[in-house]
Amino acid sequence: MAESYGERVFVEMLQNADDAESTRFHVVERDGHVFIANDGKPFDETDVKSICRSGASEKQRGKSIGYRGVGFKSTTHLSDTIYIHSNDCTFSFSKSLAARRLNIEDLNAVPTIRIPFLIDEMDSGVLDTMNELKRAGFTTIFIFQNANFQTLIQEVESVTEDYLLFLRHIQHITIDVHGIKLHGTIQKRGDVISIWFNDRSSSWKQLGQDGTQLAFLLNDNQEIVPCSRRQAVFHCYLPTYEESPFALKINSDFSTDPSRKHISLDVRTDEALNQSASLLFSELQSQVNSDAPQLPGLIEVIGKRNTFNKIPRRFIEEFYSMLRTDWVLARDGRSVSPEKFKKKPPFLDESEWNLIRRHTPLLGTLPVTSGESLQSLDGFLHEFAKESYTLEEWILMMSTEDFMKSLPHPLYIKLYANIFRMARNQDLFSQATQDLHGCLIVSVDTYVLIRQAKEDDLYTFFNELRKHISVSELRWIQEKFEIDLDFTSSSETLLIPKQTSSLPRVSRQGQPIKKVISRWRAAEQQCMEFEVIQGNTPRDVSKQNLGYDIVSRTPSGEERYIEVKSVKNRGAKISFTNNEYTAAHIHGDHYYICVVYDDAEDLVFEYIRNPLENLALEKVVRQWEWVCEEYDGEIFKVQGQ
Repeated sequence: MAESYGERVFVEMLQNADDAESTRFHVVERDGHVFIANDGKPFDETDVKSICRSGASEKQRGKSIGYRGVGFKSTTHLSDTIYIHSNDCTFSFSKSLAARRLNIEDLNAVPTIRIPFLIDEMDSGVLDTMNELKRAGFTTIFIFQNANFQTLIQEVESVTEDYLLFLRHIQHITIDVHGIKLHGTIQKRGDVISIWFNDRSSSWKQLGQDGTQLAFLLNDNQEIVPCSRRQAVFHCYLPTYEESPFALKINSDFSTDPSRKHISLDVRTDEALNQSASLLFSELQSQVNSDAPQLPGLIEVIGKRNTFNKIPRRFIEEFYSMLRTDWVLARDGRSVSPEKFKKKPPFLDESEWNLIRRHTPLLGTLPVTSGESLQSLDGFLHEFAKESYTLEEWILMMSTEDFMKSLPHPLYIKLYANIFRMARNQDLFSQATQDLHGCLIVSVDTYVLIRQAKEDDLYTFFNELRKHISVSELRWIQEKFEIDLDFTSSSETLLIPKQTSSLPRVSRQGQPIKKVISRWRAAEQQCMEFEVIQGNTPRDVSKQNLGYDIVSRTPSGEERYIEVKSVKNRGAKISFTNNEYTAAHIHGDHYYICVVYDDAEDLVFEYIRNPLENLALEKVVRQWEWVCEEYDGEIFKVQGQ
């Protein structure tokens, strides 16, 4: 017991004082003796019996900090003779006195705390200090005669403001021992706890009642901010050594070792982790659905994992399972899961995406949060969202005048470049055609439908657009809108009547075009040629061992990282090296697998975007390759020779 509870004299006395509903806790040293006093409920007969017996405490677990009935025994580290004055009665625990009464010569055979002796007379110096503390309003005083200061000093020097945060009753702490002076004050106003500890101060927002609580650090503006790594720990009322999963504090009735420094993962701890995860989820849900001003700070705290150890990992599992339910209130009144929200497409930067999210007319895709809170929430939910806006949703937005008015002109052109690219790909590969004529374009100081636009408006629009899309995409637009753009001059584009194009086009699936790519070249070179046909600018980096073979830049400036896999036929197994797997993880939606194979007389290029997300991979022990036997991507067929 002494080994398990070593160096916890101060902590045990502090938690006992709080359990006694003390508001003040005082430690002072006089003439080699240590006095520890509190102003809580005085001792009664039951308390005396409990303190004499191991495990005999009548404290209820979860309703008090101490509950084992053994903590006070750790104080024998400090002294062999301990006086307790409470309720106008003084009694003592003493090894030497117990040995004499029991006629035992070996002091080590006598427990210090077992037999209480009533004391009628005390050293005058001790008595004077005790009476001084009583006059100051302290009701219970512990006196450690001829104390072992080394033990106490080491412990007191490690005390921080963290010790005070989850106390239920104590408001003031003073320590004056062997030249060490500490003073702490705790003030509670609603759910805000302010702590002054010597020359430091901090404020915390505390959630939950007795049993399970969370604490978030507040800045000077009372905004939630991440606490330090040192502060981000689990508490079992007092701080443990277990790191919290996020930059906050979690307090609950966890199972611990006797020292209360390490949490044990058992049924009780599992239940406490579930309760604390539920408390955090409820707070997030409340702030999200009420557009609370503290939401950006809360998301900053929970947006980054603090540790991946066993205890916090169990908390994360429970918390994330709650996040995947239907809990986010959308502006159309429905509650939906984060998976239903939209993630940023690769062609937009953060500022552009935030502007679009603020002004989109698609209310079912927006939570009720707004402004900075919406920006923070979108960033947090990106991990859970499955897809971005569909082509149909983009067309609907570009058909809404208020939304169009919110767009800066460069973003207006950028969006249209990508919308036309999406529409062309859908037309070519799925044979599903979307009507773009109902979209709006700029006409002097207003907006008009594309189908109603004058020739000059179309000229201006497509002249700007051509700088951001490929020639093949322009030719597709030419067919859809019955116009053509003549590129005879590098500085001028003319709007002329539609003509039959002689340039090659990529076909719909199953309808190969007549552009020829040599079968005798390496698959990487074949892919390079096909990228050029698409209007992209490819670069061969296959010899640099980067985890991909080609870097290809689209006309809009997006870089795609392409790993080429050559197989005999569709369905043949493809595999990933560790290097390729890492590159795919780093580049995400910008990483592609291009599977090249023959289909009768055609050469087929099958592109799979973000393979780690879109393929079912199995880890096979060879040289740690990632193997996939089934894949389904966008298929392009080119006649080979």
